[in-house]
Amino acid sequence: MKMHLAFVIPSLGGGGGAERALLAVARGLVARDHAVDILLFDPFASNPEEIPAAARLFVATSAVQGRERAGLGDAGGNGSGQAVLQRIDRCRQAAPRSVRKRGRLARLLARGGPRLALNKALDLLLRDPAVYSRVGPVADYARRERPHCLLPVLPRAHLPTLAASARTPEFPPVVPCLQLPLTIERRTRRRLHRKLLPLATHTVAVSDGLAEELASMTVVPRERVTTIHNPFVRPPLEERRRPPVHPWLEAEGADGFPVVLAAGRLTRQKNFPLLIRAFHSVHSRRRLRLVILGAGPERARLERLVASLGLQDAVSLPGWTADPLACMARADLFVMSSLWEGLPLALIEALASGCPVVSTDCQHGPAEILDGGVFGRLVPPGDEAALADAMERTLDAPPDRDLLRRRAACFSEDRVVDAWERVLAAVCAQGTRSADDAKAWTR
Repeated sequence: MKMHLAFVIPSLGGGGGAERALLAVARGLVARDHAVDILLFDPFASNPEEIPAAARLFVATSAVQGRERAGLGDAGGNGSGQAVLQRIDRCRQAAPRSVRKRGRLARLLARGGPRLALNKALDLLLRDPAVYSRVGPVADYARRERPHCLLPVLPRAHLPTLAASARTPEFPPVVPCLQLPLTIERRTRRRLHRKLLPLATHTVAVSDGLAEELASMTVVPRERVTTIHNPFVRPPLEERRRPPVHPWLEAEGADGFPVVLAAGRLTRQKNFPLLIRAFHSVHSRRRLRLVILGAGPERARLERLVASLGLQDAVSLPGWTADPLACMARADLFVMSSLWEGLPLALIEALASGCPVVSTDCQHGPAEILDGGVFGRLVPPGDEAALADAMERTLDAPPDRDLLRRRAACFSEDRVVDAWERVLAAVCAQGTRSADDAKAWTR
């Protein structure tokens, strides 16, 4: 069965692992002759070349069809991507806002179908402008394009899509992809998820931990949640041969000091202050260096911490890079210090590069990727001493790099796309939700 699928993604501007992983799934589905649309809320893309060439790109209620019309260049991805961003921005500015006032949203949700699970859910929805302002565009897209299935990625896409599905019983099936724990969401959004997720035809979680958490926090039966890991996509050989973005990792610039690498958005979630303090502890006993790839709101705070510890010559924050694998392949150790995760793609990329890893045993994902510590040391979140000790032990006795690469192969793109195709084929075979089904879920 050839399917028409729509990925609903808040933004491609941050270069996050969740968005990159789902774009890889989209490319795999396009390669298998399925029609793929991508509906964005934010008209910006850090890596426009990762958008499938044959996918149709929508922003709000405006569509840009095909890579050539969007200015993304040929199928090889040679375009700069600036033209598509400018075109999308013009489309967004020209498109009227479908939902401007709370009163209109109430009429929108009530017209043509059942109300939400209870009136309190509507009240909660109205408190969050980031959610209710997106309900109309998602509903308009689904009514106009009639995809077989919608796949919202991340909470900012889950809630508007599920709310739009409550507008009418003749709405395509919705399959949210749960990438992060619900427990980290604000209280209002946690409550919205508990009330709206039962409207989903099926739910995909990127780790078993997330799947169990979802089943325990909501009335969604566990059998309606499938675990599908995020894929690792090995770049072409010419990309793997690129030089790393930092001189400490270049052969001609190497001075014999081991290099510890970390990567991710500079936010509270990644807990890079813990890593810097643990690195300082190890650095006091042996000479080594730390490179943290990424950009984000906590950069200034991290720079102040580095200066206060006197590590300006040993710690570098070069910013975001689209090609971290070249750095991982040359680093002596990759460290993840996160407070929480879903299924961290950077950890899989490090294993695929053959780089030894150390990670906090946060919820959820690292323990599943590292098989409980078989393929890398796990330490309690927030434990500076344990992290420093694990870093030092791994540097003294690194694991076999080929063993790490074989573990990463368990998250190959083909396996992941196979699993997605099976789930989506079963969901699409059910067709649109009937009026009786919709009423049953919204009682």
